[in-house]
Amino acid sequence: NTPCSITQGEFSFDFSSLEGKRFTTQGKDPKGSEYVYHFAPCDTIRDADVECVMDPGGVITGMVIQRSQDDSCFVLGQFDSSITPSNWELYKNPSGVVHGATLSTDNGSPSSCSGRVVRTLDVHFVCGAEETPPDNSWEVLNEQGCDYTINFPTKLACTKGQTPVAPHVNLSLIHI
Repeated sequence: NTPCSITQGEFSFDFSSLEGKRFTTQGKDPKGSEYVYHFAPCDTIRDADVECVMDPGGVITGMVIQRSQDDSCFVLGQFDSSITPSNWELYKNPSGVVHGATLSTDNGSPSSCSGRVVRTLDVHFVCGAEETPPDNSWEVLNEQGCDYTINFPTKLACTKGQTPVAPHVNLSLIHI
């Protein structure tokens, strides 16, 4: 019964139809390391080929998993019973206009994070042209430490009268 929706004031977004779907994107960090990101909105990835079975922190499954070519991996966030309505908020542009919703987690793997803090994740469900974007058209940003942001376009995040952003493919989306 983990909520995959938000209702706040006049705005209501329900992303539960994304449950059971899985998406991937890839990119390189500034050091040249290549990563593949696996994302299961409103769900947990339970796939032996993707799970982080060797994670020293014991976090092996999650909503978002980051894998490198050398087979190292980290769980960036988990969609589990720790998610409550307070993990959700409206996503607004700098002008304060609502453009979707954000799910925030602080339950990712602590492995390789300074001070053994856990990885945090903000998933911005933003207004998009389709219910789900094509693979490699959504962004994973990591600008500091173990804090990650996903910009995930979906028509489920559009408000009445909002013009969706057309999908685009950009393989250089990772910023570390």
